[in-house]
Amino acid sequence: MFSRSAAELSLGKSGGGTKALAVTGMLIAVYVLLEVFAPINTEWLKLNFGFLPLALIGALYGPVVGAVAAIPCDILGALFKGTGVNFAFTPIAMFEGLVYGLLLYGRFSRRELALRGAFAQAIVVIISHMIFNTTAIYFFYYFGTEKTFWSLFAARAIKNAIELPLDILLLTAVVLPLKDFYFNRLN
Repeated sequence: MFSRSAAELSLGKSGGGTKALAVTGMLIAVYVLLEVFAPINTEWLKLNFGFLPLALIGALYGPVVGAVAAIPCDILGALFKGTGVNFAFTPIAMFEGLVYGLLLYGRFSRRELALRGAFAQAIVVIISHMIFNTTAIYFFYYFGTEKTFWSLFAARAIKNAIELPLDILLLTAVVLPLKDFYFNRLN
């Protein structure tokens, strides 16, 4: 699976790598646009949709391309948001691209793909958002303050519990049909 995913970007005689590189670049641009201009911010909840292009990259081109594409997604997203780049979050983004690629890459029935999508999003939310991101946020922004890790974890657990069903719905409603369209109409 990993060698097949890495071969998606090879610039051999077939030209498939050029198409994969172009599509990946466009999806990275969509990621940045969704991160910067489309988040929904309320007093107690912030929703963003940047995971959708990253999940589509992983679904189309596999875990290697998904993990590698997460690097510019993370860096450019942070730069254009104006928050500054913290490279501790880049491996976390790469983990997310890897998960999407591992679980969504390949040919599956619609039902199996929807189940894999739900499982992928659950892994991303539980491991990446809840454990990795919360730990990084705590150590970079709250360590040494009166805020404890567990109070931050509890607040983020509530937020992610609310967000997970919406993320799964969006993933199955947007990414999976786009994957079908790409393979059935564009190839």
